[in-house]
Amino acid sequence: MKSSDKTAQVPDWSDLANNMREAERLSIKLTSMVESMADARMVIEFDTERRKSALSRAVIAAFKSGADSTSRAEHEARSSVQFEEDMRTLAKHYAAAERVRLDYETTRIRLEVLRSSQSTLREQFKEI
Repeated sequence: MKSSDKTAQVPDWSDLANNMREAERLSIKLTSMVESMADARMVIEFDTERRKSALSRAVIAAFKSGADSTSRAEHEARSSVQFEEDMRTLAKHYAAAERVRLDYETTRIRLEVLRSSQSTLREQFKEI
């Protein structure tokens, strides 16, 4: 926006053009993120099931290696190196998915704010 002699800032067409370019850039970014956002949602939604599955695999491995009770097998499973590695991997996947979700939501909100700003600019042009 350009200002003139200590009065309120008056928008000009370059402001609207800049907003339109930024809105187009954000729209393209959102469109390109659709697939990665779908993957991120799946990772986030199924995180609990994936953790349970990792524990189940570790418990089965403990039974195969000679655990004589369920509680003993679960204890061995939770203390196993493989289970710890699985949990680290799942945590990394979850964190990456959350970063994608955050980037997507931030971009979406920025686009909504920009569209609102464009609407306000258009209304101001009507008053000029």
